[in-house]
Amino acid sequence: MQPDACYRWAVLDRPPLPSWSGRCVVLLGDACRPTFPVLAQGAAMAIEHVAALARCLSVADALTADLHRYEAFRKPRRSKIQRVSRLSARLFHLRGPSAGVRNRLLPI
Repeated sequence: MQPDACYRWAVLDRPPLPSWSGRCVVLLGDACRPTFPVLAQGAAMAIEHVAALARCLSVADALTADLHRYEAFRKPRRSKIQRVSRLSARLFHLRGPSAGVRNRLLPI
């Protein structure tokens, strides 16, 4: 294999989950809302989720209430990051005349 060979890999998407928590289990990071890697937010979102979860758990209500509070608190920001990530992925991978327009409007 050539060291300078170009490789391809799949970048997949899925619709948002209706809920991130159930009973005593909760998802965080890309497990609950995957994002395309164009914004480099995967690790940052996981860290934010852990901090928010720790804060919600420190209130010491019933566990299910704490997990729902975490989910309600995080969903708006996570949804926004996922929307912007999808939009950016489409924008960055335009081809043909659309790519030319993008390049004139967004010079790097």
